[in-house]
Amino acid sequence: MAAITKKIDECVDYLLKGNLVSFPTETVYGIGANIYDEQAVNKIFEYKNRPKSNPLIVHIDSIDKVNELVNLNDDNILELKNIMNMLTPGPISFLVPKTDKVPNYITADSDHVCIRIPSNTTALELLKKVNVPICAPSANIYCHASPVKAEHVLSEFKDKDLLVLEDIYDDNVIGIESTIIKIDFDCKKLIFLRPGFITPSMLMSICPKYDYSYDKPKEHLPGSSLKHYSINKDIYIIHNKNILKNTNLKNISVIEFGDTLSDNESYYSLSKSNNYVEAMQNFYEILRKCESDPTEKLYICIEQNEDNHFYVSLFDRMIKCASNKILSSINTEIQYNLKKY
Repeated sequence: MAAITKKIDECVDYLLKGNLVSFPTETVYGIGANIYDEQAVNKIFEYKNRPKSNPLIVHIDSIDKVNELVNLNDDNILELKNIMNMLTPGPISFLVPKTDKVPNYITADSDHVCIRIPSNTTALELLKKVNVPICAPSANIYCHASPVKAEHVLSEFKDKDLLVLEDIYDDNVIGIESTIIKIDFDCKKLIFLRPGFITPSMLMSICPKYDYSYDKPKEHLPGSSLKHYSINKDIYIIHNKNILKNTNLKNISVIEFGDTLSDNESYYSLSKSNNYVEAMQNFYEILRKCESDPTEKLYICIEQNEDNHFYVSLFDRMIKCASNKILSSINTEIQYNLKKY
């Protein structure tokens, strides 16, 4: 049976004995295993019902541990460490060529691995004490909304053998998964494979000699499924709230960016002040609350703003939550393609 604990040493012992531990990060809760313990890693895929073709992000506590994971020449590994030193610990993952020390069952037989150093104090203390790399996807059933609280994890895996480490330092939560980038050292380009809290404008300010692009990943990456971050409802994105005028919303849940549709019975606002960062922090928790509503359909209302990178990151989760479905009118569904990709 899953249980919540505040004891980091208990979690370290649990991990080293081949068990799973869910722990907080500054993004969402992860469900972790020692990367060198194949049986433990297999439990992650089993518990989450996650395809083994979907690789896992590896968490470490220090840049000093990059060398055992990354296969780059001396100049490029120094450049990687310089970039990581400016951005980590933090909500960003780096897709890099891997060494033979990184097992293929972590990377779905890819020759690249995603690595990151989370900034959450509880996570860093756990990673430092366990002293082995920990692979950890989000602690939820595959494609379900990600968890941002220990209670979310417990409800997801209550019948599994799992320790859930509570955030003993109560660090702030960003609320969406890490940015994933790939670095083209030769062309001096930062390729955004998954948008997140770390935006291109942030990176350009500290890496001015690099350009950037958004790219659809050629390799399979965490969160790249068409349907992801979702709940058990028929979900649609609405950019123009005017199409809801004179529409009966009695049996429909509404999640809104802003505060104009509050008369609806099953209503949630991501941010009444139209703040994207606040909306990111609230999105998954609101999704989980909405899931318990006695409705079968959900409308997520947000105006397009693709010039704002925080919007791009938030909308990436929304459009996958809705399986790429947008209503251009109350009876017209379209499939969406983000211009920047």
